[in-house]
This record gives sequence, structure tokens and C-alpha cells, in this order.
Amino acid sequence: MANLEHKMMLEQGVEAWNEWRNDEPDIIPDLSHADLSGRDLRGANLWRTDFRGASLYMTNFQGANLNEAKFCGAYLESSDFSGTKLIRAKFNMANLLEADLRGARLSNADLSDTNVMGVKYDNRMKCRNNIISGSRGSQRFVQHVSDLDYIEETKEKHPVKHFLWSYTSDCGRCWELLLVWCLFIIGIFAVFFDWAGTQRSLVSSVMAFTSFGFVDSSAHSPGEFVLICIEAVLGFIMFGCLVSLISAMMARRSG
Repeated sequence: MANLEHKMMLEQGVEAWNEWRNDEPDIIPDLSHADLSGRDLRGANLWRTDFRGASLYMTNFQGANLNEAKFCGAYLESSDFSGTKLIRAKFNMANLLEADLRGARLSNADLSDTNVMGVKYDNRMKCRNNIISGSRGSQRFVQHVSDLDYIEETKEKHPVKHFLWSYTSDCGRCWELLLVWCLFIIGIFAVFFDWAGTQRSLVSSVMAFTSFGFVDSSAHSPGEFVLICIEAVLGFIMFGCLVSLISAMMARRSG
């Protein structure tokens, strides 16, 4: 059960609570099985706090420090964890129904056997080295967490690859961005063809980009021939990326 002294300290408000945590950094707050539903705990220092079995329906943790906190078996329906620090937090067997995790830092968190139905999430979350096996209720969330983990690992080990991947397709999540790059390439090469004296430069650029490697043999100058070759190669690569990205997004996916 919750430590009554700790619970009473929290009753005094976030400011008093944070001062107490700063004065007593070695104390591990025990709020297990406490009913804190609907509380406003925004910005609270809840590092290593024990919330096991607690009732936290619609509790607002926005911006709080919840690193290494324990939520095992807690009821967290509609709780707001947006922008919170949840590094190495434990949620196993918790109920996160319709909780808001957008922008949360969940690196090394344990979400195993958790109910994640209706959880709100986004690409700003940090999900490196999560444990999410056995989570149920939203395979899209499970897949999203796994994808973010892979993206963060790629950024750590292959920063150049991640840079290119990020700015061309938002790490494989936005085919529209890749299409914009295709249109940009067509436009910039139309300018190059115009400088090279090619008639109908925009048409020539479109034809070169969509030729799939078949180079127009009617180039009027070596410079124009080089431009056609380069744009044809870029078009082939971009078309392959675009087809791959759209097919991956259309395919059935599961975590």
C-alpha cells in the first residue's frame, strides 16, 4: 500500500513535492495502490516512484520526470504522458487504454503484457531498446514502437544513411515527401537542359527521368547526353524507392 506520508506530501501540490524530492533525493516514493485519478501532476519529479497497482485514470503527467517509475498493474486509462521522461519505466501488466504517449521518452521501458488499445502516439517518441512483447490492443502501436527503435538504432550506427533516409522519405514513412523530391529533380534538370540549349527542356527532363534507364540517343551535345544519363539513373533509383515505399505501406503489417 501507499506510504501515507508520501501521499500527503503529494497532496500539497507539485511545487512542494519537487522541493521535497530535491531535499530527500534518496527516498523512493511509494504510491502503490493509491487512487490518484484526475490529478494534475504536470512537471512533477516522480523519478523512481512506485505506482504499482495505482488507479491513475485521466491523471496528467505531462512533462513529468518518470524515469525508472514502476506502473506494473496500474490503471492508466486516458492518462496524459505527453512529453514525459519514461526511461527505464516499467508498465508490464498495466492498462494504458487511450493513454497519450505522444513525445514521450520511452527508451529501455518495459511495456510487456500491457493493454495499449487506443494509445495515442507519434514520431517524436523515443523508443530505443523497449520491451513490448505480449502487448495487446493495438498492433499499429506495437509496430510503431518497433519501427522507432529500428530508426534510432540506424541513426546511432549509420548517421549518414539516416540523414539521407530522413530527408528523402521521413525514414520510409512518407511517400509524398519522396514524390516531392522526384518533382524537384525533374524541375532542376529542366533548368540544366535549358542551360544546355535543349528545346522543350521540361519535356526532355520528364522523359529522361521516366525512361527507366533507356537513354534518348538523340542528344545534341555531349553535355546534354551526360544530363540525360544522370537523370535517367536518378529516375530509376527514385522510382524503385517510391514503389518499394508504397508497397510496404500497402502490405499487411503486424508487430
